[in-house]
Amino acid sequence: MMENVEFRGCQPEDLSMCVSIEAASYPADEAASPEALRYRQKHAARYFWCAILNKNALIGFVCATRCTKFTHESMSVHDPSGALLAIHSVVVAEAYRRNGIATRMLKNYIQNILQERKNSRPTKIVLLAKAHLLTFYVQCGFQVMYVERLLHERSVPRETLC
Repeated sequence: MMENVEFRGCQPEDLSMCVSIEAASYPADEAASPEALRYRQKHAARYFWCAILNKNALIGFVCATRCTKFTHESMSVHDPSGALLAIHSVVVAEAYRRNGIATRMLKNYIQNILQERKNSRPTKIVLLAKAHLLTFYVQCGFQVMYVERLLHERSVPRETLC
């Protein structure tokens, strides 16, 4: 299957599928809204990539925004000159998970970012991750900066990486 997966920038017509995959991949209080995904595609298109199977089926995506500091507020607005690239979503449709697609997609994404001209690319790529995904992100080249236990509105403890 991997030989039939390609990566390309997200187009406006891809957004409905991205919204569906996002909603199926995250709890409702964590999933990006359709408006947030639309904003990222419009304002940070360079950092919104899709995984396409057999040249026509969108099966996953990575999206990010650039910012100057790593806070929820600053990540929500794309600053084209921000030094940080904050990844919001790395998702693969459930039927295609556990096939190496997310690993290949994220490594390809990072490699593409690193090919930007040095003076225009972000200086650091950052993300928040669930504890059970730490191994995945470390295998993709990330380093754990710190682990924090967060309490969300529903008072359900979730471990995340910052």
